[in-house]
Amino acid sequence: MTTPLGQLAQHLRHGMCAKGMVVAQAATALYCSPTKVQRAMAGKVLPDWELVHDCAQLFGLDPVLLRELWQDAEQQRLRARHGTRQTSAPSVRLVRTADQLSAALIRQFEEARRPRYREMSRRAERAARSSRDFARMSHTSAWRIATGKGLPGSAEQLRAYLVACAVPRTAFGQWIAAWERVQAQERQDRQTRHRERRTEAVSAEEAKALMRTAGLSPRDPYPGWNRPWAAHCTNCRAFSRFRLSEVAGKGRGCPVCASPRPLGSGQATGPAAE
Repeated sequence: MTTPLGQLAQHLRHGMCAKGMVVAQAATALYCSPTKVQRAMAGKVLPDWELVHDCAQLFGLDPVLLRELWQDAEQQRLRARHGTRQTSAPSVRLVRTADQLSAALIRQFEEARRPRYREMSRRAERAARSSRDFARMSHTSAWRIATGKGLPGSAEQLRAYLVACAVPRTAFGQWIAAWERVQAQERQDRQTRHRERRTEAVSAEEAKALMRTAGLSPRDPYPGWNRPWAAHCTNCRAFSRFRLSEVAGKGRGCPVCASPRPLGSGQATGPAAE
């Protein structure tokens, strides 16, 4: 029986011949080396999907069919490479990050003996017909999740993937809880990055004003929002290094007197800030 890789190469060869092209002409049209095209046509090494997709457009082939064959060939290659080895992943109850969740989902796919992506799609389809708690899942989505290239986009898709991997439904609750923890962490990370982008735009004059408000007199040019900045306390004259992110965000001023006052408050102050 012809392997998926062999069928893929056969389709590519027939498409090239139907266009009346040879390897050198195809390579020129595809902007790649003739060797790369020759390997794809030989059916011994799995080519990149980008090359297969470009061949489908050039030769007028069905990209959906080629995609299915390419994914089946990749799945076969992974089986041959990894054998019985399984991805290291934490218990689902310990999952906190996107990487951990991805590893745990890959592990479930491996424990299910790497079902074919089209079969996974059919299992998800049957579950979606029986309940709205499940989403339909294409074989491409199954491939992305099972190979660590993406995560389920919704709780319904997560349930569909778990059904496709034959995970008992009694375990769905802890998987949904793990997915929600990851989503919450992702939202928090996005908010943090957004705040950092906004605060990084603080000018040198604004930074000095923030330091003065906290009772600190900078001694060096503004180094950046999260970088140590040499300054002394205008109240007790103690010298130290401060991060503006902590001074502005948490109200941290002088660690010695612990009661910083802004310049001009009537307390003893140092020389005027630069």
